Amino acid sequence: MLKYQKAKVKLLEYEVPENEWPSFPLNYKDLAFPTVLTISQYAEAINEDLDIKIKNKSLRYCSDFYDAALQSREQIVHDADFALSAAAAYFFMDNLGSSKVMWQEVDSTQIIDEAQECLFEVFSLAFTGKTTRNSNYVIAQAIKRFWEDGNNDSLRQTIEDYRKQVFETASPQTWFWGEIACAVAKTMGNASARILLPQYSSLVSGTWEKYFSRKTAINLMWPSQRLVGESKMLQGASGILQLPTGVGKTKSIELIIWAMFLSKRGSKALIVAPLRSLCNEITFEMRMAFPEEVTINQFSDVLEDDFIDILLGNTVKQILVSTPEKLQYIFHHDTAFFSAIDLYIFDESHMFDDRNRGAMYELLLTDIKLNRKDDQQLVLMSAVLPNADQIVKWLFGEEGVLAYDSNIQSTPKTVGFADKNKQLHYYSSADEEEDYFVPYTYKTYKLKRLGRERKERFFPEDPNDRALYYTNILCKSGGVAIYFSQKRYIPKLFARIEDLEKRSFSLERIRNASDASELAKFRALYKEYYGEDHIYTKTVEYGILPHYSALPNGIKISTEYSYKKNLVKAVACTSTLAQGVNIPIKYLIITGTNNASPQMSVRSFQNLIGRTGRSGVFTEGDIIVTDNKLYDERTQGRGFYRWKETRALFNSTAVEACGSSILNIVKDFSISYNVKIAGAEIVKIICNHISDSNWGQDLANELLNIIQEQVQSGAVSDYKKITMDQVINYKEDIGAIENEILYFLLKHPLSETHEQLHSIVNTLLENSLAYYLANQDEKELLHQVFDALETKIANQIDEIKNYFGIMVSMADANRIKEWIANNSINTVKLTARELVQPIEKLYREVYPSLNLQEGFALAWIRGDSYNRISDDFGIKVDDVEKKCQYNLSFQMSFLVGNIIDLVEVDCVNLDALMLLQQALRYGVNTKTAISICEKIFNDRFLAKEIARLLGSNGISSDDIVAFVKGRKKVILSLVSRYPAYFESVIQNI
Repeated sequence: MLKYQKAKVKLLEYEVPENEWPSFPLNYKDLAFPTVLTISQYAEAINEDLDIKIKNKSLRYCSDFYDAALQSREQIVHDADFALSAAAAYFFMDNLGSSKVMWQEVDSTQIIDEAQECLFEVFSLAFTGKTTRNSNYVIAQAIKRFWEDGNNDSLRQTIEDYRKQVFETASPQTWFWGEIACAVAKTMGNASARILLPQYSSLVSGTWEKYFSRKTAINLMWPSQRLVGESKMLQGASGILQLPTGVGKTKSIELIIWAMFLSKRGSKALIVAPLRSLCNEITFEMRMAFPEEVTINQFSDVLEDDFIDILLGNTVKQILVSTPEKLQYIFHHDTAFFSAIDLYIFDESHMFDDRNRGAMYELLLTDIKLNRKDDQQLVLMSAVLPNADQIVKWLFGEEGVLAYDSNIQSTPKTVGFADKNKQLHYYSSADEEEDYFVPYTYKTYKLKRLGRERKERFFPEDPNDRALYYTNILCKSGGVAIYFSQKRYIPKLFARIEDLEKRSFSLERIRNASDASELAKFRALYKEYYGEDHIYTKTVEYGILPHYSALPNGIKISTEYSYKKNLVKAVACTSTLAQGVNIPIKYLIITGTNNASPQMSVRSFQNLIGRTGRSGVFTEGDIIVTDNKLYDERTQGRGFYRWKETRALFNSTAVEACGSSILNIVKDFSISYNVKIAGAEIVKIICNHISDSNWGQDLANELLNIIQEQVQSGAVSDYKKITMDQVINYKEDIGAIENEILYFLLKHPLSETHEQLHSIVNTLLENSLAYYLANQDEKELLHQVFDALETKIANQIDEIKNYFGIMVSMADANRIKEWIANNSINTVKLTARELVQPIEKLYREVYPSLNLQEGFALAWIRGDSYNRISDDFGIKVDDVEKKCQYNLSFQMSFLVGNIIDLVEVDCVNLDALMLLQQALRYGVNTKTAISICEKIFNDRFLAKEIARLLGSNGISSDDIVAFVKGRKKVILSLVSRYPAYFESVIQNI
């Protein structure tokens, strides 16, 4: 009966005609009787302090039933009853986010029973801290008093007296709602922050008064916050906090920092997050949560010395926010910085085996592990870390804590698979059997022919078309994200939207669900970057926006802001969404799961789908897979294995253990199901060639020779790309290890480097996560790699001082030093512009495979639009995106940072190099524009325009805010023509 009730909601969502609904022999409305009984008995058990024998599964039936009953809207007269019943069931399950959503659905004008109104006001206090229209109920008044004086006995007595009054009435409705109101209030008392925070932190109650005086303070502790308290992290314990996405993680971070400040255990907290956008979000949240006396700074992600003097006096409270790369750079340039931090918090800390930054991340944590003092607290946070117990033991030994509770779960997800018959087959993520199906979820439309076309065209035709169709139908009910495994598929989706418009099929409902003015502003910004004729510019006003890492930063953050504010309702995105971007997605539409290279891990996929159904916004997340072949061919041949692999992605219990990129160096390299190279063979080749400056190319050649022997003649070309990608990973990971060894050496006096080298190498290896996770054979291979690096470094040990602070391998450092000498960089003064050409030449030597054309970097920092760069250099806009956002903004800026580290202290070009490094990072060419990108918002087009309005090219980052304030009116006039994010930033300066 419950499945039918849920299916009915889907039938309404997909607008299936009622005459097409499947028949069902049972009356699902009969579920009202057992659900009322279950909720009543649970409330009664709380109120009478009885053992609660009702399981969460029974409450889940209740919450699901009333949630679905409300959404089906067939008994509108009972909407308030359904919503409050669902809110109660969710609340008793400790699912406070969904309880809040249901409470917000209540139309208070429908409430006629006083006990029901009392419950409504109690929920209002629980979720907002205040009542809505009537605060005269004795329970509501008692809760307010309790939050001021912390007298739980008085609250309980008031609840008991009210309960007696309820049962003196003759109304069963009053009994029902009154019993629930008492139980909710009593639960609130037991989970009160005013009672629990002093207990959890071992501080006297009055110590927390400063916190409770804040508007952002919590009165009710959610399960995730209680977990933090029970773990002793509020008393300074170090460990791992494993929480699902969207269950109150940010509040947990706040409480850990507040506890440190209030206990006077420390005054400096550092939060590390993997993405600049996530750092921005955390910085904003911290500024809301802490008083002005707490200084909050976010490091730029340019590898520059902007951390100098940022740490204030020992007693000044500070919160710093950084990416892992920037933190490693700081450590390598200022060894004193480490000991100045009292609390380290690493968010999204499952990155030890990340293909791009895993080795760096592991070595950074290894460094902290080796040098952390007993009074320095270290907390790692992740939603997907199934072997967290192993990582706790690696980092902390027996002293670390693992804060994890399997009962704390993210908002439930349903997964629907399309079939060839226009049906969607729904599964819950944990079940093997199909829950229910929804028939006729879309119609097929004949499209207008163009020109001389004779072939009939239809919509929808393929998985991408179905994604568009479903987006058009569903966007009215919540935000939609269409996921693609690779960015290259996204422009094709927009080309299809344009094609549909030409064929007189408009996705007008997506456009109507969005703010037309905001879409027009996005079009204006896309025009500045991509030109009038680009597919994004031509289609953005139809209501779907792209979102992926290579987009211009200003467009990306504007999209996230507008989505959060419900100004736009749909995005077409890649896995960037899985890396901490928090936007309120109700529906995640997946066009296919088997076209990614490499195949997405279960962990990454779980992190992706965890972004749907955000707690406190939705009670359920919907995932729809539009590739019908997955379902239709699930029982035959290769289809059986594809189906099995896909279903595994949705199984949260199948998440892979977090491994180590460094350990992957010595593991077998599996290229396909029948082509594999043993890890021992790879290690042997690496060790034989590691001292050569081009050892990566030697490794690639030998690996391809081995592959040639395993496959048919000529077929080796099929494996060349995957092999070259793997070689790049080996090079970057080994370069990171070499760099870390040099950093460890530089902590010792130069006279001791010979004696210390072997000890340092072994200490670093044997304290790494790779070594901890390795079996005996793998440990031996790791020793071989580290020994080979030791030999390589030993041969250049007398030159060790030349590598101080570098973030690249010794071979690249030597190449940079040679370039500095050949170009007289230390002695012949050049402007930043004059330095661009020789640095481009050096870049091509260091990264020969990237084919960067001469003059490309100059066009980037000059502020040229993407379409102009595309025209000038004869390359596709897609390639311009990658070259600008990755090759220049990251890699070349990084290269210039290493040049700065290797020039002499009195280098005449130091200032010009530092300016160029920042210019490359942001794609602008004046100090003023750079300052805007660093302190106002990072959008190269608007930074350039605002700099023009300010009329000065040399405004520093320290002064830019004051200058913007002084011209606020004229700047608002400019930014109001572009997406709302920019105006909101300027308004709040």
